Amino acid sequence: MSEIKERGGEKKMELDILYTKEDIARRYTLELTTLNNWVSQGKIPYAKIGKKVLFPAREIERWEKQRFRPAIKTTELTSVIKSE
Repeated sequence: MSEIKERGGEKKMELDILYTKEDIARRYTLELTTLNNWVSQGKIPYAKIGKKVLFPAREIERWEKQRFRPAIKTTELTSVIKSE
């Protein structure tokens, strides 16, 4: 969730942006019930702080890249369009 980096002998902490359930539900147009199911099924990365479930931005971005890959390469799409 956070990293400690040393720079010139100083320790600097970089904090990750954390999204709430509402943020994620809005981002993917999900019902909170669906998002809660995804969390309990381990379908989406999250962190628990006390009783609060939060979503680290870096983990969500990594998850998006893995989950939402384009089904067709752009070059394939261009050739389909040209052939019509």
